[in-house]
Amino acid sequence: MKKIFFLVFIMLYSCNCRQVDLKDSEKEWLNPYKRGDILVFKSNRGNVDTLFVTEKNEFFTNEYCEWFTIGNTQNQGINIDLKSNICHNESYCESEISIIKSNIDKETAPFFRIFGLEFSDVISKLIKQKVVLSTTGKIYNNSYLFQSEVNANNYGNNYLKSFFWDKKDGLIKYESNDGEIFEISSNTPSWRQQK
Repeated sequence: MKKIFFLVFIMLYSCNCRQVDLKDSEKEWLNPYKRGDILVFKSNRGNVDTLFVTEKNEFFTNEYCEWFTIGNTQNQGINIDLKSNICHNESYCESEISIIKSNIDKETAPFFRIFGLEFSDVISKLIKQKVVLSTTGKIYNNSYLFQSEVNANNYGNNYLKSFFWDKKDGLIKYESNDGEIFEISSNTPSWRQQK
C-alpha cells in the first residue's frame, strides 16, 4: 500500500509544470512596441520605408503542461512581427523579434530576423555601439549592432548589411548591402492612432 501511495504521490508531483518567467531585463528587448505601432524610416537617398507592428504575443511554451512527452517546464516568451510596406527580401518580407526563456539561471538573448538578417546567438555575441541619427540628431549611447558575418547571418537575397536596436526605441537604423541607410524618423504608438 505504501508503494502505491508513493507512486501516486510521485506521479501527481511530476504532473505539475513549473513556469520559467523572463526577467525584466530580458523583456526590455521587446518593450518598445505594441501591436498597431507604425515606424517610419527615411533613407540617405530620400526613400521612405514604413514598418507596421502586426502582432505582439506573450505566451508560455508547453501550454497544456504535457509533462510526460515534452517536460514539466513552461518557458515564457514574447514575439513581435513587423511588416514593411517595401518587401526588401522576397523570402523575408516580414521581420520577427522574439525571446523565449531557455534557462532560469542564465540571461536569455533575443532572436532577431530583420529582412533576412538573423541573430540567434548568446548574450556574449551582442555588440554595443553608439549611434547618432542624422534624421533626428538623437544620440543612442547603448544601441546594439547586428551585422552580417560579424554577429548575424544573412538569408534570402542578402539585402541587409546591418541594423541597430535600442532597448528603449527598438529598431533605429538599418543599412542595405548597396549602401542605402534607413533611420527612424517617427514612431507612432498604437494608442495615438486611435484618437
